[in-house]
Amino acid sequence: RVEHLRKKLAELESDNKVVKSVVSRELFDLKDRMAQLTNDVQKEEEQRADLVRKVSMLRAQLKEARSKKKRKSKKEKRGWCSSQPETKSSRGEGGGCVLS
Repeated sequence: RVEHLRKKLAELESDNKVVKSVVSRELFDLKDRMAQLTNDVQKEEEQRADLVRKVSMLRAQLKEARSKKKRKSKKEKRGWCSSQPETKSSRGEGGGCVLS
């Protein structure tokens, strides 16, 4: 009876060592994978921040370009008459105003 229990205990201890080894290996793999994913997330966050900066810069450039276009368009509509005094001819009614 005692010998049977000792044998069973030895089997359980052996199984326990195998289980510990497998668990240890799996834990190491999981830690490694977690570190890799953390690194990937950090890279993606940096890329996202870079893209946000680029989008912001492009929006500012677009806004400035639209603003310049509006200013230019207004100047073109006014022509050279805008600097002339308000008379019939400078408003184009008498034929003296030329749009540039």
